[in-house]
Amino acid sequence: MKTASTVPDKVSKAEAGYVCTPGCNYLCGECQFRKGESQCAFFGPAAGISFTEGSCNAWKSGDPKGVPWLKPYYGFAELGYAENKNGFGCKRCEHFGAGKNDCEKVDRKSPGLTPGIISAEACCDFQKPDKERAQMTDGKLVQILKASPGDRVLRFR
Repeated sequence: MKTASTVPDKVSKAEAGYVCTPGCNYLCGECQFRKGESQCAFFGPAAGISFTEGSCNAWKSGDPKGVPWLKPYYGFAELGYAENKNGFGCKRCEHFGAGKNDCEKVDRKSPGLTPGIISAEACCDFQKPDKERAQMTDGKLVQILKASPGDRVLRFR
């Protein structure tokens, strides 16, 4: 299966670590690697994370039952751990063009989930919080995402 992008200056969904879990905000509390009250299998038992505000590039949907500690442990920077009280995802990313269902970094036509589009409900390793949309609640984002493609907060920067 071909995974490389055919669009110059963009990467494929596979290369970007593109995932799509509708209704999810890609937070540690929704990840299969969460452990205990505030730990992650990748970061180890001594590194506290936020289940309600944290996420990283190793995020994966699923049940954490039976996931072992994954030694050697990573540092936060190695897996891109960050925190945002409203979560993460394309809908909150500055690279996402909502009215276009496209991304400045990821080839929407590459093989993978959501064929032909970049979904507002998806997320990838290039996630960079948009200054405005990252701070919006889900309710406010739904209103913005239904707006016309020419609206200021939806255009590519």
